[in-house]
Amino acid sequence: MEDLISIIVPVYNAEKYLGRCIKSLVMQTYANIEIILVNDGSSDQSKQLCEAYAGKYDNIVLMDKENGGAASARNRGIDIAKGEYLAFVDADDYVQETFIERLYYLCKKYNSEIAICDFEWTDKDNINFKSLVAEEKEWVNTPMEMMFRCCNKNKIKETIIWNKLYKKELFEDFRYPEGMTYEDLAATHKILYKATSIAECNNKMYAYFMSGDSVTRKKYNLLNFNSENRAQNERLEFFEKLGNEELFQKALVSVQRNRIANYCKAAIDMPECVAQRQELLRKYREDCKNIKTKVGCQDKILFSVFKISPWVCVKLLWPIYLVLDRKKNKIV
Repeated sequence: MEDLISIIVPVYNAEKYLGRCIKSLVMQTYANIEIILVNDGSSDQSKQLCEAYAGKYDNIVLMDKENGGAASARNRGIDIAKGEYLAFVDADDYVQETFIERLYYLCKKYNSEIAICDFEWTDKDNINFKSLVAEEKEWVNTPMEMMFRCCNKNKIKETIIWNKLYKKELFEDFRYPEGMTYEDLAATHKILYKATSIAECNNKMYAYFMSGDSVTRKKYNLLNFNSENRAQNERLEFFEKLGNEELFQKALVSVQRNRIANYCKAAIDMPECVAQRQELLRKYREDCKNIKTKVGCQDKILFSVFKISPWVCVKLLWPIYLVLDRKKNKIV
């Protein structure tokens, strides 16, 4: 018999989109699944919707808890999951009907504890997943290869939680950090490193729905600022402890790059938080002394400008970056 797979869905005030999400899960071509809906203290009709779906489908489990954030909801779902494998889907997103089947196939074919697919940003209720990839490809990564990729400029595919299938045994001594945002940035590399191999395909099977309520569209606040900086600091410590100097140097450059972005976002959305930005600037300048590797031309210019005048980055370079980033991550 095929392994049971648990799909954990943190639910918080998602009544607008929850039905679409659950429909994509109950229509999975892989049949042996349990869907765990973790209502994280919703104040809208999400709990009632969860109860209705749990009453309609035998493989839907509802867990109700006080609000504690997405990481807390995922962790409670992990605690009660019965599956040999775990997947995570956000309540305002949806997936291709072969999402679980394809990832499970990759785990089994390559004897990997984790399988990864690609994803698509969208503001539409349904997209043609099959049209997004011209030629399907699959391959296998070592944990160290993934560590290097987790330090790339564009590391979203590697860092996010929800485009992956995980062997549950990886979570025996692992839970997501609670009380913060950006918990994926703080933790995903740790679970990837625990695996012996990571299978991957280029299929885009996860739709990340860009609603007005999405974290990526919300105004940057102090919780986000502190969480992101904590995540960056912890990442740097983790990569340094692995004892690979080349990896550490790449991680250091990546963290410095992100610190500049955090400073710019805070300067624009939280101009009153001067002390916090000054501490970030101090940490940035301190770690500049530890960069021993050759830095690319763009980063070299960026680092030099920021070190001399952070406000040039805030007023000039950051707006340019946002325009280029929107073009690169075009919403379909």
